[in-house]
Amino acid sequence: MFHFLTHVFHGRQPLSSIAETNSRLLKEIERLKSIEQELLALKSRYEALINGTRVIVWTTDAEGKFITPQVSWECYTGQSWEEHQGFGWLAALHEEDQVNIERLWGMAVAAKSVYRANGRLWHAASQTYHKFVVEAVPVIDEFGEIEEWFGTISDVHELKTRGIKHPRPTVSR
Repeated sequence: MFHFLTHVFHGRQPLSSIAETNSRLLKEIERLKSIEQELLALKSRYEALINGTRVIVWTTDAEGKFITPQVSWECYTGQSWEEHQGFGWLAALHEEDQVNIERLWGMAVAAKSVYRANGRLWHAASQTYHKFVVEAVPVIDEFGEIEEWFGTISDVHELKTRGIKHPRPTVSR
């Protein structure tokens, strides 16, 4: 270390290379600030989507556990983070639907495939269970493993009670 400092202080380390290094560091700092601004903008858009829709949007880990608070879930079911974290979300399902929901979930996880199910979910505002449709897709990493799940729950209670079939979304390519 002392040898390096001797070269720097005796003029053997060109000042231009220090200036170039500083310039590169400043450019890297600006690049990182730009990335941070883009991420904040994406986060704001995501939060606007979550807060601006009547659909419950959720994410879980590879197994199906809530590992971060699910704001739209909490608003709909009334479950606090302490109640819905991990597999606590199962408690908000009607007890007669829990076994089937868990079975279908296990099949989707094992197959790394799209998850679709329906059942009844506690609706805190009305203090009743509402019929719902849930759909989720696994996010697969570069090794072919499930990284997380991204899903939605649509309240179809009114449609079902009136005998109207839930329209199946179509994708045009």
